[in-house]
Amino acid sequence: MRVPVFKGNGVLDYEERAIPQPQSPHDVLVKIDACGICGTDLNILAVPPAHKANPGIVIGHEGIGDIIEATCLSTKLEEEADETLYWLELLVEAKIIPYSLLADLMKEADEIVAIVVSSLKTQRSQSPQTKGRYPGNPPIPSNS
Repeated sequence: MRVPVFKGNGVLDYEERAIPQPQSPHDVLVKIDACGICGTDLNILAVPPAHKANPGIVIGHEGIGDIIEATCLSTKLEEEADETLYWLELLVEAKIIPYSLLADLMKEADEIVAIVVSSLKTQRSQSPQTKGRYPGNPPIPSNS
């Protein structure tokens, strides 16, 4: 994959790097469709640098993309967010905390569940059976 790499003293260049593979249950492989450069990245590239960084680091961490491969972490995240939403709803229904105080938190928990479920669906639809973008990955088990 082609990545922007900080070379030192304000220099940015592109390099080919190997596609990283998940190594632990907490790793997720994401196919990046677009990536932004944030203020920290610009500060790294400034001369003199306003933020210190070691040459060789990949610049850009404001990425957007699709989950290609994930382990049990995604399913666990969905379960935890869904359970959090359940308890928040119980607090409101039992009139322990007014809805007005939890509305934003409930909306955010609901959005997290939707994002994770959507990501899991994308991940399953792009499994190696679809001749995935990254050959050599083991099949992703489907829970549906």
